[in-house]
Amino acid sequence: MKNAELYETHVKTINLQSAVAFYKCLGLELAYFLEERRVAFFLLGDAEKKQQMLGV
Repeated sequence: MKNAELYETHVKTINLQSAVAFYKCLGLELAYFLEERRVAFFLLGDAEKKQQMLGV
C-alpha cells in the first residue's frame, strides 16, 4: 500500500476545553480555536506544510 496522508478529520467531544488540553499534551499544535462555534483545529504531520488537520 502506498503511503497516504490524512487531509482532515473531525472528532466529537463533550468537553472542548478538556479535548484541547489532551491534544496539546500529545504535542499537537493548535491552529485555530473558535469558541463561538465550539471547535478547535490542530495541525498534524508537518506543521509548516499545513496540509493535515484534526478538528475537535
